[in-house]
Formats: sequence, C-alpha cells, structure tokens
Amino acid sequence: MARFAALSISLVTAPLLARALSPSERGEVAALIAVLYIAPIALGLGISSEIRRRAVDQQAAILVRTSRLNTALLLPLAWVMALVLSVTLLSQVDSISPPVMLTAILFAPLTVHWMSLLSICVAEQRFRVIAAMVLTLPVVNLSGLTAFTVAGGVEANQVIVLHLVGSLLTAMIPELAIAAPLTGPRLDQLDIMAGAVKFAGASLAEAGTNRLDQAVMLLFVTPFEAGQYSISVTIGSLPVILGQVAAMQYFKAFGHRLGDLSLAREAIRGTFSAVTVVAITAAVLTPVLLPSVFGQAYSSAVPATLIMLCAAPFAAAVLVSTAVLTAWSRPHRLTTSQLTGVAVNMGVIPLAAILGALGMALAAFISYVVVAVAQTRLSLGLGWRIFVPSTAKAVRVLLDLARGA
Repeated sequence: MARFAALSISLVTAPLLARALSPSERGEVAALIAVLYIAPIALGLGISSEIRRRAVDQQAAILVRTSRLNTALLLPLAWVMALVLSVTLLSQVDSISPPVMLTAILFAPLTVHWMSLLSICVAEQRFRVIAAMVLTLPVVNLSGLTAFTVAGGVEANQVIVLHLVGSLLTAMIPELAIAAPLTGPRLDQLDIMAGAVKFAGASLAEAGTNRLDQAVMLLFVTPFEAGQYSISVTIGSLPVILGQVAAMQYFKAFGHRLGDLSLAREAIRGTFSAVTVVAITAAVLTPVLLPSVFGQAYSSAVPATLIMLCAAPFAAAVLVSTAVLTAWSRPHRLTTSQLTGVAVNMGVIPLAAILGALGMALAAFISYVVVAVAQTRLSLGLGWRIFVPSTAKAVRVLLDLARGA
C-alpha cells in the first residue's frame, strides 16, 4: 500500500514540478537525479544485495553496524566521483549551482547505507518500516514544493535540496527502527565485499538499464528534449510500481523455494499481465491528460510517453525476474542479461540526436525488451508464454500483493 500511496503523491508532485520549472530546467534536474540514483550503486558495488542475502540468517544489528563502517569507507571515493562528474556529465548543467551538485553526489554513501538497511527490512519483512522509507521522499518533495510555490516559486537548486533532505530522513527511519548499538560485533568487511562483488556487475547493470540513459541524455539531446523525455519516463514508470511491489513481496518466497520455476513463472507472468492492463489504460488517457495536467509546454512528450508505457510490462518483468535471480544467487546470469540491455540501449540512444525524446524512449523500450527476454528465457528458461497477458494470472498476483505474498 505504501508504494501506491507514494505513487499517489508522485501524481501530484510531478505536475507541480513540471509547471514550476521550464522543460529545460526539468531536463537538467532529471539528469542529476539519474546520476544520484546510479552513483550509490556504483559506489556500493553490490553491498546492499549481499546484505539482503545475509539478512536471511544474520542478526540485523550486526548488519547495520557493518553497513555504517562501509558508509564511512566510501566517503573518499564519493569526493573523487563528485569532482569527476561535475566536469563531465554535469558540466553543461546551468540551472543547478556547482556546490549543490557536489553536495548531492557526496550524499551517495548515505544512500548506499539506507539501501542496505532497506534490504535488511525487506529480508525481515518489516513492512511498516519499508512503508515509512518509501513514503518519506515523496512526502518531503510534495511538502517542500508546495511551500516553495506558495512562497513565490520553485528553483532547480531547491528541488535537489529537497531530494537530499528526503534521503537523510529515509536513512534515519531504519536506524531508529532497528536501533543497533554503535559498538558490538559486525561482519568482516573484506568478507562482505567479497560477497558483494558477485552482485556488483548486476547492480550496476540494473542501474544502467533503468537510469543511465537519463544520466547521459544531455550528451545527445537539448535540455528541452531531456525535459520532455523525463515526463515520459515519469508517466511510463507509474504502472511499473506493481512490479516493484511484486519483486519485494515475492523475494522471500523465491529464497525459500530455490529453483521453483513454477513460482517464478506465476509471479512474472502475473505481474506482466497486471502491468499491461494498467499501461493500456494509461495510454488511452495520455493524449488528453498529459498536456492538461503537466502543461502545454510538455505536449510534445505524448509520443515518447506512449512508447514508455509499452515498455512498462517488460520493465516489471525485469524487476520480478531480477528478484528471482538474486534470491537464487545467480548474479552472473543477472549481470550478463542486464549488461546486454545497457549495451543495446547505448547502441540505439544516438537516435536521440535525430528524434529527440522519441529516440530516447525507443532506445529504452528496446533495452527493456532485451533484458526481459534475456532474464526470463535465457537465464530462467521460461517459455514465451510469459509475455502473453492473462487475466487469471494478473488477478492471482494482485490478490497475493493485497494479502502479502
């Protein structure tokens, strides 16, 4: 329910932000947010996945202390990353000040920490804590944007600051819930990193599949086209919330039923089917609602949005199959399929220089299809029927999600 509540808040926040910023400013903000999504995953090197795996049979307090130490060790690397990104991918950003960009990237180790704590909560099924973490950033964004709007207007810098405040509060929630003492036993850091490295490629590849195109889009399109694409991603990702919920709720079941292809098949096909229904509904409404809700300045985002809605069922299938492969400790297969998707995306994305936002959307669609096929067909050996929508399968998954898989 928290995911749907966060979705509802996002439905209010996204138009508010779109109307407060110009398309160019919206594009630059989206590019930095994408970098802030990828940076912690690049720094963390799969540690949150390894901690989630360890959380099945390890005390939470021990894992929390291990994650805290890891966060401190990542700070020097974050400085280097911040300096490099500020003169490369983000060098063309005009609407966000350099100090704000640097500070935002320096928050990456903190994000690694709360991602690890979220993994602990997922493994231990602490759903109330997960709900609070999921809702914090959307609530902070909506509250802050509303306050700034009433006070006279919203600036790009303020949007990034709100993101940082939300990240800080998100980290505090599991810390307070688990309440691990500062001193006490923790796992050997080298042992944790050795296990995490197995998931590093998969984690980076997954991040690349989902956000790399937005992080590099200013290299291929104008900030205006980047703003159009960011809106299409926002709307196209709404149906995928079902995939995120399914991946989280089925994860423990996947871990307890290793190699159970029937469970994997039911979960993936049911999620694909449910997301397909939502995506079709959204596609019918998009041509009318997008310009009226987000503003006429974003009316040219409609074609790209329709493409992203077509990609939504495949993106959801990727999320659930990723949960399966992670729970079954098959990181190499996960890495291979995800890297293939990234390679395809980066190979097609130069189309954006010609087609703008539509080219970005086409590259994303092709990438999601490739990864979905690679993970379900090649890595899990499931049949093509996994991509044939079924009402019965969709209802089954929705019922599972409603009562907890």
